[in-house]
Amino acid sequence: MKLRYCLLCFLLGLVLSACNVPTARDIAERAAEPDLDQVLTAVFTEVVPTETPAPTPTAEPTPTEIPPEILTVCLGTEPQSLFIYAGASRSMSTILESIYDGPFDTLDGDEVPVIFDAVEVSEETVPVDKDSVIYDADGNITAITVGTRFETVNPVKDCGYEGCQVSWYTGMEDLEMTQTVITYHLKSGLKWSDGEPLTAEDSVYSMNVIGMKGISSSKTLIHLTESYTAADDLTVVWKGIPGYVPQKVSECFWTPLPKHLLNGMSAEQLLSDESVNRAPLGWGAYRIVSWTDGEELTAERNPYYVAPDGSTPFFDKVVFKFYGKAGDNNLQALHSGTCNIIDTSVDLDGDLEPILEDVRDGKLSAYIRPQQVYYQLTFGMDSLKEGRVKGYTDYFASSGVRKALAQCINRPALIRQVVYGQSEVPVDFYPTDHADHAADLTALPYDPDGAAEALTVAGWVDDDGDPETPRMAQGAQGAAYGTKFEITLAYPDNERAEKAAEMIREDLARCGVSVIPEAQDLGTLYGQGPEGTLFGRNFDLALFAWSSASGNPCELYDSSQIPAQSNHWVGTNVGGFSSAAYDDACAAAREKGVLGENREAFEAVADIYAELLPAVPLYFNPEIAVSDNTTCGLDLHIGSRSILWNIESLSRSDTACAVSQWKNIYEN
Repeated sequence: MKLRYCLLCFLLGLVLSACNVPTARDIAERAAEPDLDQVLTAVFTEVVPTETPAPTPTAEPTPTEIPPEILTVCLGTEPQSLFIYAGASRSMSTILESIYDGPFDTLDGDEVPVIFDAVEVSEETVPVDKDSVIYDADGNITAITVGTRFETVNPVKDCGYEGCQVSWYTGMEDLEMTQTVITYHLKSGLKWSDGEPLTAEDSVYSMNVIGMKGISSSKTLIHLTESYTAADDLTVVWKGIPGYVPQKVSECFWTPLPKHLLNGMSAEQLLSDESVNRAPLGWGAYRIVSWTDGEELTAERNPYYVAPDGSTPFFDKVVFKFYGKAGDNNLQALHSGTCNIIDTSVDLDGDLEPILEDVRDGKLSAYIRPQQVYYQLTFGMDSLKEGRVKGYTDYFASSGVRKALAQCINRPALIRQVVYGQSEVPVDFYPTDHADHAADLTALPYDPDGAAEALTVAGWVDDDGDPETPRMAQGAQGAAYGTKFEITLAYPDNERAEKAAEMIREDLARCGVSVIPEAQDLGTLYGQGPEGTLFGRNFDLALFAWSSASGNPCELYDSSQIPAQSNHWVGTNVGGFSSAAYDDACAAAREKGVLGENREAFEAVADIYAELLPAVPLYFNPEIAVSDNTTCGLDLHIGSRSILWNIESLSRSDTACAVSQWKNIYEN
């Protein structure tokens, strides 16, 4: 109170003094007096001190979370299992590419070792005698007994001349055969996705698993194997039975299984265990973390995986979606951004034309490559069809007739109509880009005029000058005089085959050959002989597909492969083609295998095939995959298990980076 009173009096005095007229002295004195604002400020500063506010704490910046890079793949089917000996499907192979790297990649016919530093092939000379298990001259696994035929190391000594085959009899001694040996040297540092090292014993364990009773996978290779051992942690040695020469080194290496995890489990346990079948360990770029039945499977980056170049996979996760085999569902998912890739397990054949249009318009990218499955028009040369009489209605006895019929068919036009130009006319068993393709061969051209002349020379004459009526045999090999060139064409009952059959009918009609197409269900067409059309040899012409992807494809037309009662109607040479020269060339190619360069031998087979022409190869079946334009690095190869064979090197870009593999039919 006292302070406030003094202050009030002071202020009042200042006001009253302001009412007097100031003198010069007053002005000078007042100038030295404090200003009212100064006084008030000084009073309140001294009497009412204020607290300095505490500084406001600065919030720590929240780091921006980078979303994971996710690759989404549409599959045609949901696998029943991912256990390698529980079955096989394209969808399964695609998923396994994410967790298994290799062991080999097959790229356009070349084998690329993935998990090996080296693979060595050698041969040893081993003694054989009665009861020795060998691979005989007829390609059978057998124990030597009286009459067994096989090749020895010293044919001149053992049977009289170079290249001869021993026919064993009691008392034969000092016989030796060749044994193939393949040594696989694994890379060091390979690890399972649980961090345990991958060793040679894991591959040996895998061979033992496939040999278990209850595992239904083929055991043929086991029977062709004399021994399969781990020489050390990183070395596997395979030895075949004497006389057997594999065609590829990849055939004799068993895909590793994690012995440290699975050892001791029975076949029944392996086939039923959830971790084995739904989340198997691998050594590849990813590991499986979840599987939602009927919807999707997710894999995440494997922390123990190191790419050969030391890099880390771009994608953090890979999600496999199960949208079914129909192309339209999957294409809709791709266009909406739900999927980045549609795998070859999806049936895109019926969607090929709109896919090509979208590629042309820059809406998506496509990967279309001819595969080792080719459609052919097979001649029933030794047909058992009712009404065919040997020596009277052997329409195709002459190779000149067979080649003329091939030139009657406009195969480039057929390819354009049936598969929208996305294939090529075969000249041998392999597409042009395949390593074993016979580069020196050319396909017979479409030449209906030349074909007509060749048919006349071969004794099939157009006696009335009307190309609409069938030619007649007048001196034709294998056909009675006056026999009309009227035949049937069996084909599978589907839209693509029907279109091809109709084009073949029209083309052959212009050459004076009457063809009646007959659509057949698969049960009838591929049924067991003697009733089945193909394996019972009950046809004139047959349109169907064969695969040249496994084994030695020349065996498809080997005379030993003619289905007959004697072999229980089992064989791939359904047309009944028979040529000793072809059989010998095929055997020579088969014998070389991994022991030597056999491409020259294959070319010799291809030359005979092209000259004798047991069938008209029409086109290789194209395999189709598609993607968005910003998924980088996709590259579909002939013979690869999946378009994801190089999943560890795929990436994504903000701009278009995908490179389509297709034949641009819109350029002209």
